[in-house]
Amino acid sequence: MVQCLRIFISIVFPKKLLHTIYEKAKELDLEGTVQTTQHEKYSDVRIVICGSKKSIDSFIDFFHVEIADKTFSPAEIEPFIKDRDFRGVFRIIE
Repeated sequence: MVQCLRIFISIVFPKKLLHTIYEKAKELDLEGTVQTTQHEKYSDVRIVICGSKKSIDSFIDFFHVEIADKTFSPAEIEPFIKDRDFRGVFRIIE
């Protein structure tokens, strides 16, 4: 069964982390997008991921470790019903 999550964070965001998220999503065979909005000292990050429950759980564990010391506030993680076809890939939207 496919599970989908939306994740929102505000973070001091090095570009390297975008690619780390991308590589992990590919490794776990997840589909979706990661998108950033730059502000003066931080970025808002929106991640949409869909995949198997096991892969989603592994991604969330990885995600919390990677962003633990970089966020301004706790991550907002919410489930949702898949409303578009990501065609089986994970993309970075800049």
